[in-house]
Amino acid sequence: AFMVCGMANRADEILTHPNDVTVEEGAAAEFSCTASRSPDEHVSPLLIVWKLNNSFLDPTRSYISTEFRELPDGSVATATLRIEPTDRSRDSGLYRCTALSSGVGVDSDQAHLTFVKGFVTDSPDPFVEVPADATVQAGRTATLRCQPPTSMALSAVTWEKDGQVVRSEGRIRISVRAKVHRLRIKNVQETDVASYVCVAGTRRSRAARLIIQEEQTKAPSGSLTVHPSGAVAKRGDSVTFQCSSDRSQRVEWFKGDKKLYSRSAAKISVSQSGQLKFKHVLTRHKGDYTCKAVGSSETVTVRLDIAFIDQLPPDGGGIESVVWGSSVEFQCPLPLGYPVPNITWYFGGREIRNDGVKYWSYPGGLFVNQVTDKDEGFYQCVASNLAGNTTITWKVSVQSQGTMESGTPTNPTVLTPSEELISLFLYGPYNVSVELFDVVRWDCQIRFDLDYTTYSWVHGTQTFSNDVTGRVVSYPNGSIVINAIKRDDLGQWTCVAGFGGLYKESYCSAFIHIVEPTGIVPLRFDHDGRPPANLDIGVGQFHSLSCSAWTTYPPLTITWTKNDIILQRIQSPSSTGSNQLTISITDKSDSGSYFCEIQDQANMTLLAETRVTVMDPPVVRILPESVTVNQQEDIRLTCEVVSGDGDIALSWRATGWPGLPQSTAQRFDENDNGTLVIRNAKSFDANTYFCVGSNPGGDSIASVNVTVNVVLDVEGQVGGESSNSVPIAPIIAVCGVLYVALMVALGVRCYKRRFYSKEKETSAQTRNDPDPQATTDDMEIVRSHLERGTESTVGSGQYWTVYKAELKNQCSKGGETMVTSVLVKELHEEGFNRDRLMKEVRATKRLHHDNVLALMGVCSDQQPYLVVTENLDQVSF
Repeated sequence: AFMVCGMANRADEILTHPNDVTVEEGAAAEFSCTASRSPDEHVSPLLIVWKLNNSFLDPTRSYISTEFRELPDGSVATATLRIEPTDRSRDSGLYRCTALSSGVGVDSDQAHLTFVKGFVTDSPDPFVEVPADATVQAGRTATLRCQPPTSMALSAVTWEKDGQVVRSEGRIRISVRAKVHRLRIKNVQETDVASYVCVAGTRRSRAARLIIQEEQTKAPSGSLTVHPSGAVAKRGDSVTFQCSSDRSQRVEWFKGDKKLYSRSAAKISVSQSGQLKFKHVLTRHKGDYTCKAVGSSETVTVRLDIAFIDQLPPDGGGIESVVWGSSVEFQCPLPLGYPVPNITWYFGGREIRNDGVKYWSYPGGLFVNQVTDKDEGFYQCVASNLAGNTTITWKVSVQSQGTMESGTPTNPTVLTPSEELISLFLYGPYNVSVELFDVVRWDCQIRFDLDYTTYSWVHGTQTFSNDVTGRVVSYPNGSIVINAIKRDDLGQWTCVAGFGGLYKESYCSAFIHIVEPTGIVPLRFDHDGRPPANLDIGVGQFHSLSCSAWTTYPPLTITWTKNDIILQRIQSPSSTGSNQLTISITDKSDSGSYFCEIQDQANMTLLAETRVTVMDPPVVRILPESVTVNQQEDIRLTCEVVSGDGDIALSWRATGWPGLPQSTAQRFDENDNGTLVIRNAKSFDANTYFCVGSNPGGDSIASVNVTVNVVLDVEGQVGGESSNSVPIAPIIAVCGVLYVALMVALGVRCYKRRFYSKEKETSAQTRNDPDPQATTDDMEIVRSHLERGTESTVGSGQYWTVYKAELKNQCSKGGETMVTSVLVKELHEEGFNRDRLMKEVRATKRLHHDNVLALMGVCSDQQPYLVVTENLDQVSF
């Protein structure tokens, strides 16, 4: 729905008001409204807008049509609203027009749109959540809930008991959170049995009945009962507790370990019948009292609290002179008191109703918006509880624009928009009631959002614009998120829409109301303010424990203790405070319970315990201590925990690996019990493996060396690492035959020149050079002399591929180019490095046998490396 935000303009009067309309669903409904203004040409034009249930209607909706007619001088205008077709769930409610010109807006009377079906008028319950009947036992707490419809979210919500307005005082608390209104009645009595109705604006919920449930079971024989179960009294009151036993046992009263007797000086009397009476309650009477049955272990404890209230500062009021049409704020701090005092505002002796529009009250202040002459007079803030009340009074005088005298107290800075521009917001902020440390999110958007529209937010003297780093996050699209609400956040927040200087700025405002915590304990932990329940830590480590809270009764005293010894204590003068304790662990004697105790001025106490356990780091070992396996066998390593506290996590590492190697992870099986299994061992699985044991006390590492025996096959390939297995015996036999055929084809002379001469040179060099790592440069083949044929692949493995090729220019005679058919073994990059290749070449170079393919050379200048051997042309691979 559309919203008109900020200070709009005012018409002089409404000449004709819209009338009630009754239609059948689907038919057209029409409302008309006429307003007038001064014909002064310097006054802004007259504008009439429509509201449904106090929310502005969007005239761009397809089912809504509007017509606007005015006299030539603009002094009188008539607006017509037509809704067609009508929808029962969407359009039911109260309609009114608002006329805007110079000053503030003027509203018409409300007109009701109802629907008929036959001769029955439809009147649906508009509440999102209606209060339900409640049945509770006497002395317990009853809670009724209601949530008004979205269209009535800004309306004042009250509760009625049998037609009478219910006030939040004594045992009754009224609160709102997340748009849900709650009526809580403590210590339910017979006088509370009634019908309760939730009232939001002009809407009333169904009546909810409060019923007291009769007790179904009788207390067990011999049990003690005390009535009442607790009491709150002010100084000078009389309080009586009656303790009785079903067995007619004699009872005694104690305060702590001290037995109580009748003492006139102490204003206390204890009777033989079990009655404990305070004739004149004093402050020292506050505390817990225990009734014990003589000769039995049965006890019942009750508490007596003393009500009190501090006086508000006598100089808190004064005289406020404010400009007509602006706003004024009164500050009324919540006084210290128990139970928590209620704040009630009065104007001219009448109680001010918080409607969220004209008046907006919160614990600590009151806003009065759009002040007029009728708002002159006396305003009072009255704080009250069981102990009494205290008051601050202000006198307000309203001045015309520009007549305020110098030195006169003024109202806080409040944004006031242009008199010429009326801001129509598609989305805007709305009044909210939240507790401390809650989160508030508002969206803000102008109806005609242009590319050059900019948004910012103003709260007091602070401006937030496109800042996503702080506690208050504002976005370029107009949204704002206020995290961890503080008391400084209460009050007015204004969304400011700018138009790059082409038009004047437009404003929309709402208020944050901070709700005090319900119940009698106004002290609680901050968000994340409670320290952890358990902490596991090791010797030599340190950790910081943080404890924070807030209260309505500062100062706060926060103390850390262990074994009743105070470790650290601080006092915070504000309503929030925190105490961070850093513990440094030297030995296991530092284990134990660390307590954070928080106390405020009202002697309310919070207690949090952190159980610290000092753990010894683990000790692990690996079995077996050394491992040697053959390739294709499984490797099994077991990591055992020798010692250590708590749950110990085990993991495996290896030299060069932060964890298990990804390329072979399918062969690795790492179990939670510390067992590592490596299936089908490869040559490169030889490594040093580490088992790491970890717990909060530290880490422990054990290692083991794994050796994998490697055997070379006839091709120089590591045994067992080929994916295409070929029978070895037939290959050896066929190789011998084809070897002879190859010698004939190439020519005996060429073959001898190419290989036998080099063999002699190598043998001579070996004899002259004692270094067994002889050079292999004479085995290098020019890579470009190899030409691979089509469909030449013979086989492949995980780290290699074998194919047929032709070797050119290796031997020439009379200028002729010699072409030799060869086999080329191409080594994949991840399987070999050059050092490993040269080591195998040197070994194969010395090997000469009729049943072994002859090595003709290598290409090792770059990857992929190539190993060239003779080819067996007569054999099918």
